[in-house]
Amino acid sequence: MKFTYYNPVKIHFGVDWLSAISDLAQRCKNERFLLVTSKSFSKRGLSQQIANAFGKQLVGVVDEILPNPQLKHLSDIASRLKDFDCIIALGGGSVIDSAKFFSVYNSSLGASFALGKNFERSQTISLVSRPKFFPNTKLPPQILELDSNATKSHESAESTNSLGEVLSSDFKGCANARAKIGLERPLSEVREASPLKSPTRHSPKDNAQAKPIYAFPTTSGTSSELTHWATIWDNDAFIKHSLSDEILYPKEAFYDPRLTLSLSRETTIHTALDALSHSFESIWNNNANPISTHHALRSIEIILRDLPALAENLQSLELRTSIMQASMCAGLAFSNTQTALAHALSYPLTMRFGTPHGLACSFSLPLLLECLPKQSHAYALLSPFRARLLEVFEALEISPNPKDYGLDSAFINEIFATLNARAKNGIFDIKRVKEVFLREALLG
Repeated sequence: MKFTYYNPVKIHFGVDWLSAISDLAQRCKNERFLLVTSKSFSKRGLSQQIANAFGKQLVGVVDEILPNPQLKHLSDIASRLKDFDCIIALGGGSVIDSAKFFSVYNSSLGASFALGKNFERSQTISLVSRPKFFPNTKLPPQILELDSNATKSHESAESTNSLGEVLSSDFKGCANARAKIGLERPLSEVREASPLKSPTRHSPKDNAQAKPIYAFPTTSGTSSELTHWATIWDNDAFIKHSLSDEILYPKEAFYDPRLTLSLSRETTIHTALDALSHSFESIWNNNANPISTHHALRSIEIILRDLPALAENLQSLELRTSIMQASMCAGLAFSNTQTALAHALSYPLTMRFGTPHGLACSFSLPLLLECLPKQSHAYALLSPFRARLLEVFEALEISPNPKDYGLDSAFINEIFATLNARAKNGIFDIKRVKEVFLREALLG
């Protein structure tokens, strides 16, 4: 057996976040820090507590980060920042992704440096959505991922939760979300470009540099604090940029489960389901290795055991700690494998109906388990979880039926005809998966 596993992030789990901040200020006395967070944490006084700990070392506070961070907005902020050496990122996926953008932004070259020059050796799945009313628009050349999710309107981005997910209290309410968002673009407008390639390791002599990021995640699901990816949106151009390079790994990640106690029940469930999907996807993946699989199995066991209980007891610090650990394990898993078919199937749902990401990428897990090749190692590892997974879905009122998410036979055929390259990460027979989805849609 031959494999490579790599994750350079130093992890501090179960820490007191404010003590960790004070320690960081002492360890880095000669460094100038930028704090990146959201308004909610400033209103709750956390930003001021960080400012008190760092004193003059803190040269700037950016608390304007919104869900689905916009390229124009981030570029405007970055152009006005004072010089800094390091970043503290306190928040969920959008905050940490924004911090990654700031970490590579070049004040003299602007956003083009962050979106191109730094990542010329890193190439990811590329998807470009061409709006109906601009059929002949010449799209700008990009090196980074351009994803069809970018067709979501500016209005939909504003009515999202802290992770940028469009809220939907009822999984059968996709038609309402569809009407509100007003997206009816056919998936045939989305074309696929370059396939996924492994990012290139950078040596000290490389020109590409990033300011160190010290991440304090406040949600349990995205695991951006453990990955080398960041998603930046450009709604005006109908583009979703995905930065991908190993220099984007944060330097250190600090986990204080108390920071997640204020999350709503819906956000708690959806983000945990995102972590659960990351874990399943990293095992039925062509890039899986023994280390990533070990972390993924641990994450699955924890989430299936503790998420239903947490959904009924949101103030349980013990359960919050458990789910945060599961999210961490999921990050350690899929940071080395990427995601696969469940995520590839989810993007059209979020694009067209506004289905929350964690829900869109997880409802299909039971069906995909059914489709795993019976002789595969992934089947041997994962099939024992199927019954418990269905029990958890029932307890959380999560439907595994494609029809409940607006997936009729026509839309299923459309999705499978336009799957992105991420689907190829999985070990599935795509034709068989399509047949199972069509069967369930007809039976539903």
